[in-house]
Amino acid sequence: MELFEELTDGVVTLRPWTMDDLPALVEACNDETLHYWLPMIPFPYTNKDGREFISHQPERNAEGSGNVGAFDAQTSELLGGCGFRELEAERTEFG
Repeated sequence: MELFEELTDGVVTLRPWTMDDLPALVEACNDETLHYWLPMIPFPYTNKDGREFISHQPERNAEGSGNVGAFDAQTSELLGGCGFRELEAERTEFG
């Protein structure tokens, strides 16, 4: 079950991760600067790590806590990711 559907403003698209995103995700997660700010992400980040992350997102989304990719709306280039979690019945944190 996908809690989060695709959103776009024509410049940036936020959408659930798919296995097609695996190469770009692995490349992005092997950036050393990323690990300075997010040390909980495995380093080096492998295809296995990426597949596991992507495959768990539908379950996490259904629980109210997940992650979506941010992509260039014109080129589909990966720009980053955004985590979200439900804090209360009427409130969600996204960032």
